Amino acid sequence: METLKVYILIANRFYNDGIRSALGLAVENHYGYPVVMNGEFPQMSEYMAENIAWIADMEGEVLSCGA
Repeated sequence: METLKVYILIANRFYNDGIRSALGLAVENHYGYPVVMNGEFPQMSEYMAENIAWIADMEGEVLSCGA
């Protein structure tokens, strides 16, 4: 099976579903890179911080571009 590298563009910083989608890709042995497009990350819950840490453990990244 081919390993995919997927960038998930998140237009609004309050939509965290893209981060969960990247986690699902990582579980299936793909690389997921959610990118928050408009500004910095919002204050996160412990649950979302754990998801981001899990993505990093599986060799993915969560990125931000903008302000």
